[in-house]
Amino acid sequence: MPGEMDELFKQIGSANANMKEDLFRDGAGTVLVRELLCKRFFKGRTFVARTKVIQSRSKGDLDPKTGAKVEPNAPGSSVGWPQLLDVHPSALGNVKAFVLSLLGFGQDQVTSDEFAEAFSRLIAKEQPGRGMLIGYESYQQTTRTGPNAGKVNTYIRWVHVPPTGGNKPDEIVKRRAELDQSEPLTTA
Repeated sequence: MPGEMDELFKQIGSANANMKEDLFRDGAGTVLVRELLCKRFFKGRTFVARTKVIQSRSKGDLDPKTGAKVEPNAPGSSVGWPQLLDVHPSALGNVKAFVLSLLGFGQDQVTSDEFAEAFSRLIAKEQPGRGMLIGYESYQQTTRTGPNAGKVNTYIRWVHVPPTGGNKPDEIVKRRAELDQSEPLTTA
């Protein structure tokens, strides 16, 4: 039995910690970037934007199952945006759209090499995006074909927050320092 337990403990020790958070619900608002991860999880390579809701509002969207108005994620709540890069072909473009919106660039303004360099810096241990704000707005889309045909999914469209909207360097530094006190990084 001890050998079996030792093996179990090693397996647990080598597993990725579960950091599940709420997912984005229908709505719009602004979130604070807490951490940007890109690594191998259970379903392969995955990008995760770990955020904190700063402000949110309902767009009046209805839950397709109940017909009730969807309440957006509440201010102060932690929300994760996972993108399964090895599972969903659209995930690569979704991540690119997130990064471009976060940094305030259009797709035609950066080369793929420039993008790759910026992305690798954002997910590095130093986490330079930590403390930045990014806007979001959800939209619903119905799956047209396949086994999930008819299912309504919620997707996120990212919106750049310029320096005049709260992303001045000194504001980012202040929010980052607050995060470092209240939620120190334990991953990356």
